[in-house]
Amino acid sequence: MKCKYLKLVSRYADNELPLNDKALLEKHLSGCPVCEQELKVIRSLKEKIPQKKLATNTEFFWQQLRARIAQEEKDSAAEYEFNFGNWAKRLIPVPVIAALAAVIVLNIMPVKVNPVDEYLFSSQNSGILDLIEEPGNQSGAGSLLY
Repeated sequence: MKCKYLKLVSRYADNELPLNDKALLEKHLSGCPVCEQELKVIRSLKEKIPQKKLATNTEFFWQQLRARIAQEEKDSAAEYEFNFGNWAKRLIPVPVIAALAAVIVLNIMPVKVNPVDEYLFSSQNSGILDLIEEPGNQSGAGSLLY
């Protein structure tokens, strides 16, 4: 059987109830065997638990805490520190890849001829080809001198 006052018994045992609730529960305990049994169990447990607190060295705690904070600050500072050596090692493939890309692009692209050369050397009517092939045959006022 459950009782609606059962959850107040633990607070009563710890002396945490307000005075009006405490008086009401004391009156209830005299007539409710479930709550009375719960109170006995709680009190027996409290007797078995040592009430003596462990002595702690607070200075040791603060020293350890300060050391941990300092170590974490040092680790976080080292994490964001710029190290050129590590950075450069990661960038070694970049110029190699760029050079390979340049070689590939230059080999794939069609070779463009200079437009002036294309005009001069593609025209079959031009006497320039004759002048280049036979430089000694230059005559006339408008001929090229080589």
